[in-house]
Amino acid sequence: MPELTEIQAGSYVLMDSEYLAIESTDGSDAPDYHPALTMLTTVVSGPYGRQVTVDAGLKALYRDGGRPRVLNPEYAKLQYDWFGMNTESSPPWTGPALLPELGSVLELVVSHCDPTVNLFDGYYITRAGKVADVWPIDLRGRCQ
Repeated sequence: MPELTEIQAGSYVLMDSEYLAIESTDGSDAPDYHPALTMLTTVVSGPYGRQVTVDAGLKALYRDGGRPRVLNPEYAKLQYDWFGMNTESSPPWTGPALLPELGSVLELVVSHCDPTVNLFDGYYITRAGKVADVWPIDLRGRCQ
């Protein structure tokens, strides 16, 4: 097809929050399918007021693009907010009265899949909630 000049097959296959915002067929913000690439993060501090802190900051999530999205149904209304330059600790989450407790694990759709993938050594492939395999990421970045 001469008018086709670019394909972003990797982005579409993995999916990120920016693509999900345009992918629903009913006009809602809900995806039509579960993204293939997600990240687990743990609540490491809080709650303080209407926020908690997680261990996924700028060194684990690429900032450009949409905001990371929580997939856990009970916390789906939480909104990720980038917080300061000290990204080893992480950014806060703000949201409804029901906040996750210290130690809670949240599943996220990353903000921008391509540069986020580059930060890690491998994909952890899961089936039925268990790690089934680890696939190395060639030319990877710095996170583990």
